[in-house]
Amino acid sequence: MNKIDRTLPIFPLPIFLLPEGITRLRIFEQRYLKMIKIASKGQGFVIWLNSQESSSPLIKWGSWVEIINFDLGDDGVLEVDVKCKSLVDIISLNKDEDNLHFGVVNEKLHWSQNKSVVEEIEDEKEHVKIKNTDQDFCSANKLSKNTISSPLVLPSNVSLISSEQKDLRDKMLAEPLNELFSNDLQLNKFYPANLRQNPHWVVARWLEILPLNLSVKSTFVNIHSFEEAKNFVQSVINK
Repeated sequence: MNKIDRTLPIFPLPIFLLPEGITRLRIFEQRYLKMIKIASKGQGFVIWLNSQESSSPLIKWGSWVEIINFDLGDDGVLEVDVKCKSLVDIISLNKDEDNLHFGVVNEKLHWSQNKSVVEEIEDEKEHVKIKNTDQDFCSANKLSKNTISSPLVLPSNVSLISSEQKDLRDKMLAEPLNELFSNDLQLNKFYPANLRQNPHWVVARWLEILPLNLSVKSTFVNIHSFEEAKNFVQSVINK
């Protein structure tokens, strides 16, 4: 992905949102009504995972969202549905005369994005794992470059999981999420049923909705953190 800097409105909010995630915002401050007007012209805005007004953010990334729907609530407050299309690194921040944040940002790859990105990440991880396993094996068994004199013994930190076991683990995450969405009118409307079997998508949605500290959730925005995130979510919902 090319790193293209762009300037977007920034909305400081304690909301954790990953690519393909959807949330509803209630907008009433004048500066953020202005933000929605700007964002509706096409480029969207960034939800910055921070509720503090600061020019030197501790968290230097955000969720780049697009507006997918808006309406007035029963109380007359503007309700805006937004969908995250990418994470972004926040390069710099400033404020305009209305105290609205703007930031220079560029896109940040994440494991929950489209299939080609995910496959690229997983292929790279598998290549590194195989390379490291081969090196450990050769070192431990003192093999020559072209000779194997004993059966392969995998290092203790490498485990093999069958496709059946993997499918079962994925199902154990997807089924309770489907049940949760089915019982929540808004979530059921936001998310089509045909997406709910993709393990990357499922883990991302769990991370968004679980009542966890935001700093804990933020550890899983690293591009290579899918397996760690999956294991973590599994451990939480199995408690």
